Amino acid sequence: MTDDLLTQPAQRDVIESFAAEIRKSKMEVKGNKQAIPFRPDVLTKKVRQVYLVPTTLLRFRQENGRIASDVESYEKSHEPLDETKKNDQDQLRKFLEDKDPEKTEELVRSLEHDTQQEPAVITADGFLINGNRRKMALEILQERTHDPSQFSHMKVVILPDRDEEGGEPTKVDIELLENAYQFHHEGKSEYYNFDRALSIRRKEQEVGIPLEMQLKQDSKYAKLTDKKFEQEVKKYRDDYLGPLECIDKYLEYIGRPGDYSAISGGKADRMGSWQAFLDYYKSVDRNLREVKTRLKMNVEDYEVSAVEDAAFKILRQRDFGGSSNAFVPNKINDIMRKLPRVLQNAQAKKELLKLKSVPDGEGVDDAEWIEENHKRVSHLVTEAFRQVNNQNEREEPIAKLERALNLLNSEDIDPSGVPISNLPEGLKVINALKDRVEELKDGFWHANKKSNDAMDHLKFRSS
Repeated sequence: MTDDLLTQPAQRDVIESFAAEIRKSKMEVKGNKQAIPFRPDVLTKKVRQVYLVPTTLLRFRQENGRIASDVESYEKSHEPLDETKKNDQDQLRKFLEDKDPEKTEELVRSLEHDTQQEPAVITADGFLINGNRRKMALEILQERTHDPSQFSHMKVVILPDRDEEGGEPTKVDIELLENAYQFHHEGKSEYYNFDRALSIRRKEQEVGIPLEMQLKQDSKYAKLTDKKFEQEVKKYRDDYLGPLECIDKYLEYIGRPGDYSAISGGKADRMGSWQAFLDYYKSVDRNLREVKTRLKMNVEDYEVSAVEDAAFKILRQRDFGGSSNAFVPNKINDIMRKLPRVLQNAQAKKELLKLKSVPDGEGVDDAEWIEENHKRVSHLVTEAFRQVNNQNEREEPIAKLERALNLLNSEDIDPSGVPISNLPEGLKVINALKDRVEELKDGFWHANKKSNDAMDHLKFRSS
């Protein structure tokens, strides 16, 4: 994709009736002007007037990158949203409230005690480019205080209308402006990786803003050497667009294309769906695409689809017993990272690829599919990892240490849940573990030193 895509940017039509309401109601904040990253303002050191506008005239943007996954999922199972309608504005607000409740409450308290410090940025007809969460928080405060005037206005910078200097912003202008604010996280709720990935892809594929241009808006990328910048672009594609492509393939596989509600990207998800797909992409999917790395994983060309099928069934089940299963890693993303080791073991791979016999369950509800297939999937995955562990135990003690670490990392080990009478015994066991770890650490250190000394001696004799 090149910058040629930006030579004919699509126009965004201002809704005149909305714009007229803004013009009629806005109040200039005397002596308050603000620089914003819009067009060449930064280069020309232009500052724009700040106004007070009633929050009731401001509207959430449907294409707000912070709620990209929510909007796409909703529109997949319902009709398309219309950001000009009251009911759909309420739905957009709900997406924002549900995205990060803790951060929302922090913002509400901040606005209640310190008022609004940074002005929001809106189009001439009142759609928020930056400040969606602040409008939501002010509305929450109005509802809590029952005071219709105290939190009734927002400070805003208003982008030009069609007959003003520079003319109304294009869709590219708006996306670049949102992108610039997206990279400034101070005091803001971070975009979840899922929403960031969807936002990056939409800007690239639908609006025509290459990832390279998106990153250049971040000061930490703008001054890198060409080689370093190319590396950062590749890393961004691997961290965001690669996993998103795998998620799309998975949703097609289970018969729910575009239904991102099936994938959690939030912090509250103990199983970590986004992280699992990230590790699947980096550890498995990316390696299946190249002959050299595919063969290194011990996967033949005709086995690629079976490996993907197995991985998707593991991702769909997610839970494999936690601490009660000492062979399988406790977290699904750890399973994805260790799949290459399973595939490299012939017997383990044989057990894993037996998952092909488990029904795909296309179009079947996840809970129903898991209930029907949990036992079979768990058995085959456990057997596959058992084969790897058995081989490792024959070769070296590292696997035993890894199994012990898996058990210790279990969320089931919680001192707060231990009866008071058993706490002294728990401390006794912990101290014994600590002593044993110190013994093993000392032994490994000496073994490593002995090995290094031997290597140095061989190098000296050969020189």
